[in-house]
Amino acid sequence: MEIAIQKEEFLKKIYPFLTLIDKNTANKDLSTNNHNISDQNILIKSSKENGNINIIGSNSKKEIKIVTVMDAEIKKDGIIAVNPHLLSQIINEVSNNEQNITLTKKDKKLNIVNQKEQIQIICTKEFNISDFPKATKLLLSIRCDLLLEALNNGINFTELDNTLSILNNLYIWGKDNILYFICSSRTSISLFSINGIEFNSEDNVDFDILLGKDITNFLYMLCAKNPKLVLDIYKTSDNKLAFLIGDYYILSGSIHGKYPNILPLFDKDNLYKVSLCKKNIKEILKKIMILANRNPETVEFQFKNNKLFILFENKTNNYSRELDIELTYLRSNSVENESVDNIIRFNYLKLYNILSSLDDNEDFFDLCWLDSANPIQVSLSHKKIDNFTINKKHIIIPSR
Repeated sequence: MEIAIQKEEFLKKIYPFLTLIDKNTANKDLSTNNHNISDQNILIKSSKENGNINIIGSNSKKEIKIVTVMDAEIKKDGIIAVNPHLLSQIINEVSNNEQNITLTKKDKKLNIVNQKEQIQIICTKEFNISDFPKATKLLLSIRCDLLLEALNNGINFTELDNTLSILNNLYIWGKDNILYFICSSRTSISLFSINGIEFNSEDNVDFDILLGKDITNFLYMLCAKNPKLVLDIYKTSDNKLAFLIGDYYILSGSIHGKYPNILPLFDKDNLYKVSLCKKNIKEILKKIMILANRNPETVEFQFKNNKLFILFENKTNNYSRELDIELTYLRSNSVENESVDNIIRFNYLKLYNILSSLDDNEDFFDLCWLDSANPIQVSLSHKKIDNFTINKKHIIIPSR
């Protein structure tokens, strides 16, 4: 094998593989059989006929497989297996300011050559990654910048919430040109929706997938690197999911099982609504966080005569704050002076984490609730991106 490649383009092409394969494998002794070769290396196949190389790899759990194509000058066809971290480090060192380098394989060794120097590393044994099934049905095309907004919301929610029962899984559901992205934990739910999306519903079946942690974070990385591209999601011939973004073809499975229908929680016929200043409430909750030593404890919001009383008390500390507010009654037959359970209690960290994940330009949010026993909804202002409308809502389960 002998190929000439352009340095910057090649490093860009193999970057996604660096996120799949543990960087600690770069210095392992791969000459023994104690390591799973396909977990630690990529395959580079050259095609003189097509004038390009295929780069193929998978993560350790075999949940994600990737193939991408890059133009190259092919002098001799061949195939090599090499650790992408080691190869990336060496190419960065050996090429200096030169943009063109040559890779040659001879006697199970890979030579990395530029005009002035040469580095030789031992190749590992070639391995097989099963053929990639054909993408048979397009399910959805979505702009990467829009998907990035949704994934940012989900990842912020996940990172800020350390009580997740579904760790980093992302549920995506489409209906009536609205695409929903849902993350959930034991005590809170995040709903991100984009209105104006067209998805393939020729079979009158809603778009419905549940993605695992690895593929969710991998798609986030690719969208962040390529925000101007479009991501296509396909169903494959063996009933898996394929993602096409630029020159990358990614294969992954959808998690099996029926996701609970949580949308009724967001459409609940609430009785009360209040608009609050994000900055003020966040500052108050931050003080409570200090008093609670960052432990998850309960805060109480009492509403009376257009006043909000925020109360916190534990074994050693207590806090109270009074705010002027305008309490809105959402039902026309409600009596405004009726004192119907205008107290809600919840884990203060939940609301603090939600407010911390908001954009800087989001100054206000709404709290809606029915009574102290039902979920509390946190609603945010709409956001427009071109012809798309984005909404963000959260549900907090009340404390007893």
